Amino acid sequence: MREHSQTGRNVLLFLLLLAAGGALVLFRTDVVGFFKASSPTYDKALLPAVTVSGAYSVEDLRLSPAEIQKLNVSSLIHRDIFTGIGLTLNPASKRAAGPVGSTTPLDLGLVFKTEENSEVCCWPRTVKRRDLVPHVVRSLERAKELYTHYRKEIGDRRSIKRLYL
Repeated sequence: MREHSQTGRNVLLFLLLLAAGGALVLFRTDVVGFFKASSPTYDKALLPAVTVSGAYSVEDLRLSPAEIQKLNVSSLIHRDIFTGIGLTLNPASKRAAGPVGSTTPLDLGLVFKTEENSEVCCWPRTVKRRDLVPHVVRSLERAKELYTHYRKEIGDRRSIKRLYL
């Protein structure tokens, strides 16, 4: 009788270890994540609303996934006002016309487009590559404030063609 209960205990211990090992494999390989409803992360590529033109392309900038996500999320947050964000990037000097590093100076032009064919433009300025994304995000917020302010001031009776920030 004692041998039978010892065998049952060993089988139970084996099954518990097998279940724990299986759970560990499922969570470590993220198979469990396969069954969850995933939300988009927006960190793979820029959304079509964000365009880059000029001497540098998106690939030249080597944006990190976090930077791509910041630009995409900012454009999504402000999509009720701005339908497009245009970045024009050129070398700030002839010396800067090589590969883009974090301290490379870039001449930046920003244009935020609305559904009403209006634009909020930022005066061209020089920014370092590492400051590019934070500058664009800040400018987008300031452009929203400026546009909504003037929109309230003039109402629907007149249209806005272009504002400068």
